[in-house]
Amino acid sequence: MSNKSKLFILLGLFVILCISFVLYVTLTPYVLLPKTLQEFVAIFERKETLPTQYDAQNDKTILYYNADFNENIYNDEVFVELMNMYALEFINGDSAYKLQVEDLETYGGDLAVFFYDFFTTVRNGDHEKYNSYFDSRAFKNREKASQFTMQQIYEISIKELDITPEFEDEYAWVSDASIEPIYVDVRYKIRKNNGTFRLGVESDTVKPQMYIIYKTNNSFKIIDILEYAPVYS
Repeated sequence: MSNKSKLFILLGLFVILCISFVLYVTLTPYVLLPKTLQEFVAIFERKETLPTQYDAQNDKTILYYNADFNENIYNDEVFVELMNMYALEFINGDSAYKLQVEDLETYGGDLAVFFYDFFTTVRNGDHEKYNSYFDSRAFKNREKASQFTMQQIYEISIKELDITPEFEDEYAWVSDASIEPIYVDVRYKIRKNNGTFRLGVESDTVKPQMYIIYKTNNSFKIIDILEYAPVYS
């Protein structure tokens, strides 16, 4: 092989490496690992118009998928597979149980059933029913949810926390009504998060929340949902 041929081969390899590096740098912020060819193609379809939000706390930009209010998430085979791994993880002390729907009441009780129903409502994009899970007085401190798309929520995990209530003035109605609050650490992931339901969290990542709820005759009502520093890993 001549020196000229070797030079062309080396130049070709260099060009390939450069293109690979550019693609890696360009695509990495937009996707974790595309699981299907369709998802890979979707990167190029959305990257120019991808909504963003600057996360000042972590000094980074969060990228959201474009919202499609006509999308039926249950037609997405990848999501359905993730959703069907288990209905909900119920953590009790040092034990964690990944429960299927038929086991929720037996092993997770009313709390597990409530949160499964709650997140099913979120998955279905039903903002009106979502608002009904809150005590009406809770909207003194928070706005009602407006329309959001169906949400590809999976890997839901809940754990009741042992916390002494320390309510500020905005929660005075809780004390006045003699309500006994229950604190629940709630974690989940949103595949292809478009930000219409929850902002400030990247796709396929966990950002714990604390749900403050109380027991009613038939179920639970939500007092508030807070971002918080988790007390367990």
